[in-house]
Formats: sequence, C-alpha cells, structure tokens
Amino acid sequence: MAFQPSIPLDHIENFEEICSTTRSNGVSADYLKCKLFSFSLGDKASRWLKSLPAHSITTWDEYKAAFINHFYTKQRSVSVRNKISNFRQANNESFYEALDRFKEYIRDCPNHGFNEGNLWNIFYRGIDHKYKLSLDTASNGNFMTKTVDEAKVLIENLAASDCNNCPDYDRSSRTTTSSPDSFQMTELKNMMAQVLKGQLKHINAIEGMSDANEDPSRECMGDFSNEANEEDVNYIGNYGNKGYNPSYRPNPNM
Repeated sequence: MAFQPSIPLDHIENFEEICSTTRSNGVSADYLKCKLFSFSLGDKASRWLKSLPAHSITTWDEYKAAFINHFYTKQRSVSVRNKISNFRQANNESFYEALDRFKEYIRDCPNHGFNEGNLWNIFYRGIDHKYKLSLDTASNGNFMTKTVDEAKVLIENLAASDCNNCPDYDRSSRTTTSSPDSFQMTELKNMMAQVLKGQLKHINAIEGMSDANEDPSRECMGDFSNEANEEDVNYIGNYGNKGYNPSYRPNPNM
C-alpha cells in the first residue's frame, strides 16, 4: 500500500478500508488505526510522522487532520476550492450528475473552508434555472428559507428523481406535435411530484423541531447567502484545528 504524496486523501480512505477488515478483541478501531498507520507510509511520510513531537497526536482524527494538512498542497487546495466556489451545472449535464460532481469537489478538498450551509448555497446558485424552480416550488416559493438539513433532503430527492427519469427512455414516444417547452414542463411536473412525495416523509420530524430562534441547527439557507468575502478570499491554513470528517456531517455550530 504505497503512499503517493499527491493524493493523501485516497491513502487515508484505502487505509481505513483495510483496517475495517481487521478486528481485535478489547481494542478500539481508532486505537488500531493509530498503531498501524506508520506501517502504511513510505520513507518520506514515515520521516514526517516520526518528526512530530511525542504525544502531540493521540487520536485517529488528529492523525488524519495532521497528515492531510501536511501533504495536501496549498496549490491543489486552492484549485479545487475555486472549482467549488465557481461551480456551474454544465450544458447537457443532468442534475444528479452535477450533484455528484459537486460532492466530488468537496471530497477532493477536505480543507475547503466552507461551512455546509454555504456549500449548498453555492450549489443552488450554480444549477440550471429549471432545477432552481423545482427546489423553490418544493419550498413553498423560496428554497433559501429551508434549513440546511431540509435543503439537503430536497436536493437528494430531486437528484434521485432526476436519476430515475434520465436513463435511456424511449424518445420515440414523444408526439411530433409536442413542443419542447411542453415536454420540459411535463418533465418538470413529474420531477416535482417525486420531490414533494419525498418531502412528505419528513413533515412529522420538521413539525417536532423547536423554534428556529432556540435551535442553532434551524438556521436557514438564506442566512449564508451573504457570508463575508473574507472567508472566500483567505486560504484556510488552520485545517488541523478543525479535524477531518470524511462523512461531511452537518457542523453543529453552523
């Protein structure tokens, strides 16, 4: 399992996958990873690990954060971060393909510095108008009033619906008298039906949530639309203090 400095994140993921196949009674998975990690490294990375002050790293999350922060070059971080901030859905790119590409950018730059609300705000701004309309319609007119968790549910539902509708369907079924606009509207209505159907599953949970002023996690997507430009301009150099989270879970302090 040779480590390539150009792709530290892939090395971490491969190492974790291998470790997941190993079990030891009475030993936690994180402790096992900490003990085995040095054996997965080549000469350069091994020297870096040994150069760290004794007992300066005690958890697996700290190992990952330090490793990625050291080997993930600033140039690569800036490049991928620019892809995130300038994201646009490509011509002839389906919604679910655009979402997959956006998620890949996030995965490729774990120290991007954006909070989760800002990420989905960027994604919403970059998608085609018809998909913005779908999300707005499913949000009673304004997608930006949704909380981050609610926004993610709508986006995932729309992607699932788009994926189901996109595979090679029989285009010969279209009548010659149907205009492109009428077909697009029918397609949009079908997609919206799927999105709203998925949203209904979450109504009970949403109704049970406390008032937005009492629960920080209820902040709306619109709260992130005018984030300070300073965050977008400055390169995030203190990634090691944030910790690496491969699951991209919502930030509880967001």
